Amino acid sequence: MSKLKIALVGYGHLGKWHAEKANTLEELYAIVDPLEDNRDQAASKFPNAKVVSSLEEILDEVDAVLVVTPTKYHYEISSKVLKAKKHLFCEKPVTETLDQALELKKLSAPENVIQVGHSERCHKIFENLESYKSIIDNAKVVNLIRVSSYKGRASDVSVIEDLMIHDIDLALLLYGVPNDVRAKAYKIYTDNYDYCLAELIYDERSVFIEASRSDVDEKREIKIHGTQGDLKFDLLNLEVLSSDSLDDKNVQQVKKETYERRDHLFIEQEKFYDSIKNKADVFVSLDDGINAMRVIDLIKKDIE
Repeated sequence: MSKLKIALVGYGHLGKWHAEKANTLEELYAIVDPLEDNRDQAASKFPNAKVVSSLEEILDEVDAVLVVTPTKYHYEISSKVLKAKKHLFCEKPVTETLDQALELKKLSAPENVIQVGHSERCHKIFENLESYKSIIDNAKVVNLIRVSSYKGRASDVSVIEDLMIHDIDLALLLYGVPNDVRAKAYKIYTDNYDYCLAELIYDERSVFIEASRSDVDEKREIKIHGTQGDLKFDLLNLEVLSSDSLDDKNVQQVKKETYERRDHLFIEQEKFYDSIKNKADVFVSLDDGINAMRVIDLIKKDIE
């Protein structure tokens, strides 16, 4: 099968990485960026790609579009892609607002693949959840923690869209859409929220998500506590700690496993192209992206 013609929109920090993957996996046919400096860099790095300032210049010529712009442009660009009946990969969050995400749903067509870039699902451990099913399904309290020091980036959005969005998606992957949400958030270094603690409320459990970009520590982990044992996914150090039994001295036994680091951007693009070419199930669907936006909407409403 011939290679897909791919257009990438947004040649910023993340866009540069996505361009590398697209160029390896398929034909990076075009790069779109309104900034002249970014276009110059793109033309130098990828001399075989068309480098243009607007999507309209090449949209009719490509099979699929990767949207890797700041979030505030996602809806405008994705709408154009879907109206042109092209396949769409859009970075997370899929849009700025829930209403915009629902509008994209109206524009979608069954023949077009739409994938959202929730790349944390690419951790190998999430392919092996069946091994921990009893602990996960019988959880009573779950904590998802993603904290780091302030690095001066993404200050145009809150920590909810910047960092917490990853763990909202993982909570939805594990437990589905919650019944209700409670949240607190604080502004520290920017004009947007830099710290947020949210509780996702389910019939059988509470899922707490803590996100901070103003911390002295760095953590990315999921801790699960329930009637069938305890479990920790350390997404930073690629470790799994689990315990579902006591020894003969009534002391909890903890098992430690590790798993390999993988190129998440490569994997999610590979899955996107597989869905287009081979009709494979979409890795992270538009509905998944919409559900994440539903939770963000509930969090913001509770904060306000």
